This record gives sequence, structure tokens and C-alpha cells, in this order.
Amino acid sequence: MDKIKIITDSTCDLPKNIVEEFGIEVIPLSVNINSKSYKDGVDITFNELNEFISKTEDFPTTSQVNPDVFKDVYEKYLDRGYKVISIHVSNKLSATYQSASIAKNILDTKDIIIYDSLSVCAGLGMIVEEAANMVKSGYSLNEVCSNIEKGINNIKCCVIINNLTNLVRAGRISKTISTIGSMLGIKPVISVINGELTLVDRVRGKNKLSNYLFKFMEENEVDEDTEIRLVYSKESIFLDDLRKYLDDRGYKYSVVHVGCVVGAYSGEKCIGVFIKKN
Repeated sequence: MDKIKIITDSTCDLPKNIVEEFGIEVIPLSVNINSKSYKDGVDITFNELNEFISKTEDFPTTSQVNPDVFKDVYEKYLDRGYKVISIHVSNKLSATYQSASIAKNILDTKDIIIYDSLSVCAGLGMIVEEAANMVKSGYSLNEVCSNIEKGINNIKCCVIINNLTNLVRAGRISKTISTIGSMLGIKPVISVINGELTLVDRVRGKNKLSNYLFKFMEENEVDEDTEIRLVYSKESIFLDDLRKYLDDRGYKYSVVHVGCVVGAYSGEKCIGVFIKKN
């Protein structure tokens, strides 16, 4: 039976206990603030990041993993006789996948398989965790890879960005749109479609935010067999509403806090749902 190692990057935002339980190797991206670089989830926490943001006029930038880092990690496991499956944030959101591919080409081996998840955050995390669970359960390399390919096409998400400040500072939306949105109480609804962040709708009024996410789950026929992950950057009544909605229906779900790279753009107040149909 093949020895298989699952490798991913820090935008998967997987909890530490899951990473440790399944032996997942998570390679951190970097957050750059005031000419200093911090490894996501290693050198800086989400709360520390937001404290930095509040005190500086310079918006933090993020950096992909360097190919040399991938090369060193891959070699470590290849030398131990592992086959490597490396699953990463959408290539349209980060150059991390390209860095992984460069490292594989340098090593010139067929024992590394690299996937573009076409997703980020909980979407990437669900794919990675399921792959690692299959490895732990003794599935073959071909079976794990087949399931990854299926999973990549079965992720859907709906995320409401409640605070537009960071998106404006990052140049993702104009200050005019931000001002109008704040005045009218309009919040953008973001999805990841074909690997790209896409503005799919706008919601007006706090009372409609939870209902919008409920409707998203109903339209996608979420049931007891659907894998569900709630994502957030700060505890809120909307997270409580989502928990109650799912608890009342007996659906299984998990809750994920966004990491520093994702949180640099989502800001302190985002709430969303990622689903994976089995």
C-alpha cells in the first residue's frame, strides 16, 4: 500500500486539531505589514492582524509560498518513501499553485500530484480534510485522487462581507460603492465561481442577512448528507442564527474561523456558508 502525504497551504483555514489528527502538512502563506512579513497562523493571529490594520495606513499584502519552500517540503517526504498529494488555493486567487508546480518540475518526479482546488478557506479545507481522512482509512492513491477531483467540482459557497473597509483599502471595490453601501445598509454577497471571487448579489438590511444564507442552503438542497461549514471572522448574531437553523434540522456542520490571509480581505465582519454535496 502506498504511503501518502497530504499537503496544503494555510488558506485552507483548518483547525489545528484536524491538522494534527490527520497529519496534514500545512505550508503558510505570508502577510506583509509595514515592511515586515509574518507567516499566516504561525507568526500572527487574526486578532493581531486586525490590530495592525487599525493602526496603519498601509493595507497588508499577502504573498504566495515560495517554490523553494515547496521543494524542501516535497523532498522531505519523498525521501521517506511517500507519494505526495498537494492541494491548494485557487490559482486565480494566489500564485501558490504555480509555486507548487515549479517545485514539482524541479524535482522531476511523478510521485507528486498537485491540485488546484478552485476554492479557498472552508472549500479548500473540506477537500483537504476528506482526502486526509481517506489516506488514514487506507484508501489507495487512485481512490483518493478520484475523490479529490469529484470534490473540487462539488463545492459551493455564499459569503456576506459585512465590513467593506478592507476590500476598499485593498482596491477590490471603490470608495464610492463603499460609502453608498454603508449609507443604505447594503452588504455584498461573494461566491467562488470557477476559482474566482465573484460578486453575486447585494443584501440590504440586517434582518435579511441570515435569511439570505438560509435561502442559499435551501436552494442547494442541503440535507443531513451534505457537508456544511460555517465561516466567520467575528462572532455575531448571524453565526448564532445559522447554528440554530442547522441544529433545528439536525444537520451536521462545523464552524471555521478565517485565517490571516483570508481575513486580510474579508475584514472583521464576514459570515458565510460552504457546502459540499456528497
